[in-house]
This record gives sequence, C-alpha cells and structure tokens, in this order.
Amino acid sequence: DFQANHDGLTGLFNYNKFKDILSKEIRRDKRYGNDLSVIAFDINNLENKPLDDEILKKTSEIVLNNIREFDSIGRWDDFNFLIILPQTKIDGAQYVSEKIKTNILKNKLFVDNKLNVSFGITVLNKEDNIETIIKRVKSSLDEAKKRGNNCINCS
Repeated sequence: DFQANHDGLTGLFNYNKFKDILSKEIRRDKRYGNDLSVIAFDINNLENKPLDDEILKKTSEIVLNNIREFDSIGRWDDFNFLIILPQTKIDGAQYVSEKIKTNILKNKLFVDNKLNVSFGITVLNKEDNIETIIKRVKSSLDEAKKRGNNCINCS
C-alpha cells in the first residue's frame, strides 16, 4: 500500500494519492466552511544535475520540516510539488511558501548548484472542484516562473 501511494524517491505522496487527499479536503472544507490553500512549487534549473536525486530528497525533507503535520505534500512530476494547507487563508500560504523558499535557498545543495524555486498559490472557491483548483494553482505557478527566479505568485 505504501508503494502504491508514495513516490519511490522522496517518500512523499504520489500525484494520485495527493488528488485523493485534496478531493477529501475540498469536500470537508466546503461542508464546514473552512479555508483551504494549495501551493504548487517547482525547482528550476535541476535538469541534468548530477545530484538531482539528492536535491529532491533534501527538498522533501525541508518542506516536511516547514509544514504542519496535518498539511499534505505530494510530488506531481519530476521537479514539481503540491502542498495542501487545510484551514489556511492566502496570507498563511504565502508565509509557508516564504519559509520553505528561504530554507531551500540557503541549503548548500541549492547554492552550489545555482538552483532556484518558483511558487504558485491559490485558495478554494465555493465553485471549485479538484480539477479547477489544480488548474488554477498550476497556472499561478506558471505565472511565478514567468516573473523570474524565486517568485511567489498568488491567484
């Protein structure tokens, strides 16, 4: 069961398990009127780096040390991650993103390999479903990448 739900390299939830968790959080937060934020982030310039596996493992460790135990993180593809922040407004998600960004960028692996990160953030709207919120957070991440290195974009 662990292998079916987790990324083999990082131990984080895989994209399918992440979507299951997000779907449940959306239903819960709509039912109880709670806030829900989602963060997408990407490690830029990681392609073809000799230590890319180590960098991905270190990134996972840094994020897990900077989120709450009831938040969830998943790896959605090679260098992209998604974080679910239940009961969190946009300003809280910005704070978490800044904290993660700061800790990633001061890590020796990132400094030595001249890497940077981009973050997109969105919050649950009344009319959202899993597809719309994922599409919006990915779009927010794309906008952050367009704005330059180490940007955080909210939508």
